[in-house]
Amino acid sequence: MTRVLCTAVVNIDEAAESRRVHSRVEALNSLAQSHQVFWKDKSRARILAQFQDRVQQVHSFFGTCRDKLAM
Repeated sequence: MTRVLCTAVVNIDEAAESRRVHSRVEALNSLAQSHQVFWKDKSRARILAQFQDRVQQVHSFFGTCRDKLAM
């Protein structure tokens, strides 16, 4: 991979990611019922939400690459 491509994949806007993760954790926490203790543990929920957010970022990146190659 070229340096530019690596930078595009690795470069993360930490403030934006933190906002998205916080929003997702709060939404999951508000939807969780009393017996669903997994989402009530904010550290576990944050790790999973951050993982989901990064997967979505990579998915979007490769979707953009696919679209550019199809042109």
